Amino acid sequence: MELKPDLTYLKEMSSGDKNLMIEVLDIYLEQVPEFIGDFREALHAHDYIKVSSIAHKAKTSVAIAGFNELSLVFKKIELISKDNDAHNEVDILMTEVFNILLQTEKIIQKVKETL
Repeated sequence: MELKPDLTYLKEMSSGDKNLMIEVLDIYLEQVPEFIGDFREALHAHDYIKVSSIAHKAKTSVAIAGFNELSLVFKKIELISKDNDAHNEVDILMTEVFNILLQTEKIIQKVKETL
């Protein structure tokens, strides 16, 4: 999975305002630990409807931060979490996603330094 963020949408949304871009990226950095915690809690409780809801929110956040491929993974998680026969697949995907989310935090920190 490509973890180089595509900031095209963020640049357009902010009209190139670097301070606004940094502010949006800071919000993303605040959200990542919340997403991880919420996902872990929902998975521990086997609450896959909640997993779907969190994935919906995460999908948008990672897309704004430029991680388009990861956004597609969250879209898949959002959809398959609603399927009782796919919960094992959700668990496997989420194990991978936790590590990827942590990597995106480091990447966004570096991106902010270059703005």
